[in-house]
Amino acid sequence: MQCLSRARLPGGMRQIVGARHQSSIAVIGSGITGVTTARALMARGFDVTVYDRHRMEAMETSFANGGQLSASNAEVWNSWGTVLKGIKWMFQSDAPLLMNPWPSWHKYSWCAEFVAQIPMYKANTVETVRLAIQARELLLKHAEDYNFDFNAEHRGILHFYMGEKDYQHAEYVTKLYAEGGLERYPVTPAEMREIDPALDPDTCAILCATQRNSAPFHARISPTPPTPLPPSLRRYIGGFFTPSDFTGDIHKYSVGLAKGIKERGVKFNCGIDEGRVKELRAHNGKVDVVLGDPAETFAGPTFYGGRTNKRAKSRDGEVHTYDGVVVCAGVRSRDLAAQLGDRVNIYPVKGYSITVNMNDAQSQNAAPWVSLLDDEAKIVTSRLGKDRFRIAGTAEFNGYNRDTRHRDTRHRVTHHRNTHHRPTSAATATASTPRRYNRDIRHDRIVPLVRWCNTHFPEISTEDITPWSGVPHPTHPTLLPPPQPPPPTPTATTSTPGTSPLAGLRPMMPTMLPRVGAGKAPGVFYNTGHGHLGWTLSAATAEMVGEAVRAGMRKSKLDNSPAVAMTKQ
Repeated sequence: MQCLSRARLPGGMRQIVGARHQSSIAVIGSGITGVTTARALMARGFDVTVYDRHRMEAMETSFANGGQLSASNAEVWNSWGTVLKGIKWMFQSDAPLLMNPWPSWHKYSWCAEFVAQIPMYKANTVETVRLAIQARELLLKHAEDYNFDFNAEHRGILHFYMGEKDYQHAEYVTKLYAEGGLERYPVTPAEMREIDPALDPDTCAILCATQRNSAPFHARISPTPPTPLPPSLRRYIGGFFTPSDFTGDIHKYSVGLAKGIKERGVKFNCGIDEGRVKELRAHNGKVDVVLGDPAETFAGPTFYGGRTNKRAKSRDGEVHTYDGVVVCAGVRSRDLAAQLGDRVNIYPVKGYSITVNMNDAQSQNAAPWVSLLDDEAKIVTSRLGKDRFRIAGTAEFNGYNRDTRHRDTRHRVTHHRNTHHRPTSAATATASTPRRYNRDIRHDRIVPLVRWCNTHFPEISTEDITPWSGVPHPTHPTLLPPPQPPPPTPTATTSTPGTSPLAGLRPMMPTMLPRVGAGKAPGVFYNTGHGHLGWTLSAATAEMVGEAVRAGMRKSKLDNSPAVAMTKQ
């Protein structure tokens, strides 16, 4: 057999692709799931083309997540405790879990399926942790094979607790993790300090105005200083440490892997000219990728020109035909699946992150290197090199649309990556507004992240909160800094000064498990719906869908399916 190409595979195997014509596969989406899927397909001998409406890879939810590769965060959310917290926090705008009660069939049907999965809590948690352990090894191997850096910190992940009830639940979860093969052990407050000296169990108190300069952060957002925590909650009571978990920069990882597979033959069609996918059509064992502006269907204008771009408009309706397609399109996957005759019940759960750019030695020395997870606040942290501290968290069930029907609609700040920060209002979010994904950065959802940093690490400077520059606050307009010009567009190599907030829509299935495998039509496959564990699970599910595509191509008996033989190295 003539050997045309070789690609390393897990388990010391090599794949040999025969001389017959390669099957062509389109991958929709260039986030972490799309890029790892493209790599897995390339390794199996397929001719791969990736589509994305952005000019660069990983510009949406994979741009700035919490940074954790965390098998220790694999617990699914399907429990009555989560349901009761969601009801309790429904009208608390800064709650860790926020559900907008405005009626929506999609939201309520998703919630019904979520509740129906509560009996599967234990089995799904154990399955998720097993997948996460497999994925961590693959992610590290890919970074080594393609020789790129992503600010990896192999210092473990520490979950900490300030309440007995939460700690007792963590003890039960640790037993489930052990069933899945994960080692995680309890630590005392003193041991937490040994793990990272920045963790001081005696200083967990809300930062007061006297501890800061003349313009403390909370003074700009609240008419009165926050109430200090009671003495009973000022100490950590303990934690659980997972030494095998690690952290890194998801955007740098996605871009680095994309660059590596480009050099080995994977094609990327990105940007509004050639990357916007309006429609997918399956027919006769083939799949058509139809380019065009999807604003009238589901996606709204892109960040790069929208319907006003004449060059992009000239390619509307252009059709590219492939032997198969893998949908890795995040929250867009639901609509694309419907076009292909499948139901993929993804709901967008918005999360927020801030990146504290620590430009002074005091902040750098005060920030922890070990990744943290505050289970009560649902906040995670990661150290991304010497001068960046990522804080992420919260979950907001607020749909796709810009009109959130929420009480804070008068004072939101919209953050798009190549547009100015601009306030939006309920008056402008009318029925005539083009449908748009809900990526508005809400003031009251960022505040808990900054307040958490000030509470636990008061020596870290969190000044110059970018989105609020020049946006008046109704109660304290005089306490805001003077208006500033809009910050530059964040990219893989540039960042704004101070703290850079971002919001992303996590694509969540009601089972809390991703949809991986074949659709109804021949040649249609999915790798999507990973929720808050997209990076943690992506490499493992990419291998799973790679095997599914290979099996599907064989089963379809297409003449151009690749001849594959597996041999030991």
